[in-house]
Amino acid sequence: MSKVFHFSVAAIFSIAAGSGANERETVRIIREKILSRPQTAEIKRYSVTIPNTTISYEMVPVPGGVFEMGSPDSDPQRKSDEQPTHKVRVDAFWMQAHEVTYLCDVINGYFRRQIEPGDVVWSFAGIRALYDDEARDAKDTTREYVLTLDQHFREAPLLTVYGGKITTYRRLAEAALAKLAPFFPAAARWTAAQPLPGGDFAVGRDEALVAETRRAWPFLAEPHARRLVAAYGTRAKLVLRGATRPEDLGPRFGPDLTGAEIRYLMRHEWAETADDVLWRRSKLGLYVSKEDRAGIERFMVDAVGRSGD
Repeated sequence: MSKVFHFSVAAIFSIAAGSGANERETVRIIREKILSRPQTAEIKRYSVTIPNTTISYEMVPVPGGVFEMGSPDSDPQRKSDEQPTHKVRVDAFWMQAHEVTYLCDVINGYFRRQIEPGDVVWSFAGIRALYDDEARDAKDTTREYVLTLDQHFREAPLLTVYGGKITTYRRLAEAALAKLAPFFPAAARWTAAQPLPGGDFAVGRDEALVAETRRAWPFLAEPHARRLVAAYGTRAKLVLRGATRPEDLGPRFGPDLTGAEIRYLMRHEWAETADDVLWRRSKLGLYVSKEDRAGIERFMVDAVGRSGD
């Protein structure tokens, strides 16, 4: 049975704090104090001081239990992969009490201008799953992905991916297809030399591409053209296609986010919500007001309605 380790954000900084001869001891302490722990009769809040620093933080216990996963039949917005509902047991784990406060404290140790939690305009949290390969030290635990395939007679195969990272996603995808090859026809590997969408131009041609974009759409301000090229490369033409004046790009939200760009993200990058547009496909949320964000939501709802007509 595989195990999944759960690191708090503080663990990352703890690793960075250790160096040289102290690194092994730092990792050992992190493993003992930050990794998730199995359910016990009683779990308690505890505090940790980061090795080699005076910074401390508290870990709050979250009791384990059983919850129902999936969407009920009564949910009108349910999706096919959200059913059937089923019960899932989660072991107890610890979560840092004040992640944002902790990170602000760390940043304030390096910059003249001090910040506080109220300065944070957006945040997200994630857990990196590591496959427990029974390594003696946490730092030796593999960071590579592990693929397991469950196959039963007359049932579709189930491929589970443990670990992995974005820098090796193409190799991971090819390895996943290789695992599934006995069940599905597979083409020869082809992704290694294939540019990402919009990246089909030579290294160093960024400025030339910005100039070409402005010649084709002269009404674009230079900062706008530069951002579109940086975000979409040669695919910027799909955002701008058919426009001969600024009004053709649709409503404007914030400095230069337009309806045309939102439609592109919905059609080609599967954006479904304002957060998808503002944070997951870009970081334009840093410059867009709450009123504009609400306007983006309405625009996207209207766009979906029109596409269904």
